[in-house]
Amino acid sequence: MDDPSAAAFRSELEDWARMTDRLLIWDYVIQFANLVSPFPNLRVLQPNLRYFVDQHAIAHFQQGNREVGGEWAELRTWMIAQLLWNPNEDTDELIDEFLTGYYGAAAPHLRAYIDSQHDALEASGAGLGIFGNPISASKTYLKPELLETYDAQFDAAEAAVVNSPVLGQRVTWARLPLHYARLEQAKTRATGDGGLFTQTTDGWEPRSEILRRLDHFVDAAIEQGVTRVTEWHTTPAEYRERYYEVLKRVPIEHLAAGIEPQFSVPFSPKYPADGAMTLTDGLRGPVDYRYGWLGWEGQDMEVTVDLGDAQSVQRVSVDFLQDVGAWVFMPLEIVVEVSGDGDTFRTMGGTSVTTDERQAGVRTERFAVEMVPTTTRYVRVKAASRKTCPPWHGGAGGKAWIFADEIVVE
Repeated sequence: MDDPSAAAFRSELEDWARMTDRLLIWDYVIQFANLVSPFPNLRVLQPNLRYFVDQHAIAHFQQGNREVGGEWAELRTWMIAQLLWNPNEDTDELIDEFLTGYYGAAAPHLRAYIDSQHDALEASGAGLGIFGNPISASKTYLKPELLETYDAQFDAAEAAVVNSPVLGQRVTWARLPLHYARLEQAKTRATGDGGLFTQTTDGWEPRSEILRRLDHFVDAAIEQGVTRVTEWHTTPAEYRERYYEVLKRVPIEHLAAGIEPQFSVPFSPKYPADGAMTLTDGLRGPVDYRYGWLGWEGQDMEVTVDLGDAQSVQRVSVDFLQDVGAWVFMPLEIVVEVSGDGDTFRTMGGTSVTTDERQAGVRTERFAVEMVPTTTRYVRVKAASRKTCPPWHGGAGGKAWIFADEIVVE
């Protein structure tokens, strides 16, 4: 409870504690946006509960996963149950007791995995959020090199119980979050290590490793009885179906592919995807704004691509996503400009967006500007945001988002 981001909450809670000695605390203790994903919060469960008790909380609702399964579901439930009875219990002793009793000879290796992940998060100085994801964590506790370490620790855990079907199955299920993290991070990489595709003489194909990992993850999750991988929706079978849809979006070769664009208006760090290269990595985003898209909250978008030298351009397109339930709308207008020197731009065309913004669900649209073949070096794409949610919306007056993906220059 010493995180600077929680300062306002602590101040308000302590004010309440001065007024009453009968508080009820409702605390979220998992990552609801990604139920089967690494979420190293085991070290904060005890100090948080201890703090709540000190602030006169006599009732606690520790809300975990309402679905079957989830990251360390059994361990986290055990710890919380023990700590609710006695908030002074030692966290390390609770973890060791459960791991030894539930995973047998695999316990030391799983403990090493837990410690490595928590140490990495603490060393990064980053926080955790209940709506976070493995992609944003790829810069902190889920870095590619750390995933290699974690996999080695699980390899050792599996080897330690290879002769016990029961314990082996438990370790297999405990490893599901690592598979999920790799699958999700792959969505942001078209090619290369950890990427989705490989190029053959026949074109682009999904990497065999991705297909094997996807099937293993889904089959094991179904075997465990996992009901959802995200709060309220997405069964394991649906996850596989949606992933196959992602794999249909093969890399696109175009003039701007692989070129880092420049941003006159920075994109939001809340959804960083793969950074600036998200817009020109040759990979179209899935139907989910949290992955493979860059967003602007209450702001317009203005992005410039330097093609390196003069090129003949006749078409520029960009994809946008709408999810009104998440305050994400289509832009009002898109304009394409070009320049030979990067200073003076001229407008080549634009389009007014007529998408029904009241339409429920998630949708993507591609907007293109066709032009007479023009020799140019710089291409700029502007998108005008409505900036605030409309009066009829549940978030009326709040900041509205626009989310864009691949800028294709042809």
